[in-house]
Amino acid sequence: MGKKKKGPKLPKKIKWEQDADIHQRKFVNVYEVQCAKVSSIPCPWLMAIMKKAIEERFYVRKFIIEAEDDNDTGEPPAPQIRLDPVINAIRKSHFIYVYELAAWNFELEHQTVANLALLIEKGIYPITGIELMDCSLLYYSVERLARSFRFSSLTEVNLDYNEFGDEGCVKLCGGCKNNKTIVSLSLCYCALTYRSGLPLGEVAFHSTIREFFLDGNRLE
Repeated sequence: MGKKKKGPKLPKKIKWEQDADIHQRKFVNVYEVQCAKVSSIPCPWLMAIMKKAIEERFYVRKFIIEAEDDNDTGEPPAPQIRLDPVINAIRKSHFIYVYELAAWNFELEHQTVANLALLIEKGIYPITGIELMDCSLLYYSVERLARSFRFSSLTEVNLDYNEFGDEGCVKLCGGCKNNKTIVSLSLCYCALTYRSGLPLGEVAFHSTIREFFLDGNRLE
């Protein structure tokens, strides 16, 4: 007697999709507490996408945190969006489901960058991409961030519109050398000159980085 034909297998439901609402609701609760501690406000975009993700039970894999425009009305300054509460909420809620973290148009203090570097260094957070665009990064903050690269899962780094100059580029390249995961590095409009050519060349030779985006600099 021949074998009985089996019908097509139904796709198994993945547990982390079923629990997405639970984990992200926990993250949101912790995030709101962290914001209150430093008198900041939650990022509207992040809260909106989290609400949608909780309702539809999918994970938000990329966090985009963007600073609001300055208040020029003459009224007392309103609470601002800050990056630290996001980083602290990821850590305190053990939210291991975000892969990319983007911060746009901030004036990031060195301690905030160091806090982010500590998060990247933790092996349990599989962050593969960071964007710190137009965040007023200084060379010593870039150096601290770069030191975390050797312990990270990063594949893409974008630091566009931070005018840390050649000194910052040298510090950054020091962290990129011998890195085995990063494949894309973007340093557009970072006030680089021909002095950055040599360290960037060494990175191209001694790392896995194969994509360099360097528009808006004076490398020649």
